[in-house]
Amino acid sequence: HVSVDETWLLAHSYRSTYQVCVWDTTTWTLHAIIPIHEDHEIHYRVTVSFTEGETSIVAACDCGAIQKWDFCTGRLLHNTYLVDADGSPVRKLSIGATQLSPNGHWICWAKGVSGNQIVNMSDAETGALLWSVGSLSLYLKGIFQILFSQDARYVGVEYLSEDVFRVWKV
Repeated sequence: HVSVDETWLLAHSYRSTYQVCVWDTTTWTLHAIIPIHEDHEIHYRVTVSFTEGETSIVAACDCGAIQKWDFCTGRLLHNTYLVDADGSPVRKLSIGATQLSPNGHWICWAKGVSGNQIVNMSDAETGALLWSVGSLSLYLKGIFQILFSQDARYVGVEYLSEDVFRVWKV
């Protein structure tokens, strides 16, 4: 992910833990390394984005963790978990796909429930579930990817089967 002014680049690193490397694109020097998740046994997919104003980074893991970091100091500012429809925290590989909005406000995530792919939108600060919708069809068996529009007003979900892409207004 590149900052709006194109001076910062966020890149994933998967060494012993998940890390986000913050690069200064004017000099191509490494500015900071931010550890995203410290579970060495399980590997998670991570999505990262700058917050509006680009003073911090939000990271969402498909283990349900949401972390907000000050990218200048590398200090953890906030740590929470996504909350499911029943109010319980979403944890440990129960999420099929995760994507953070470009402005860092929302997390769109998918979860398989009884063979149905549920698409959920949550607040990135609190993890609170904002809305949820099922796949609306039994033949949509899995989610390939979730994408936000650059202005974060729309979210699209591409399904694995039948070349289906659905779009919702955030």
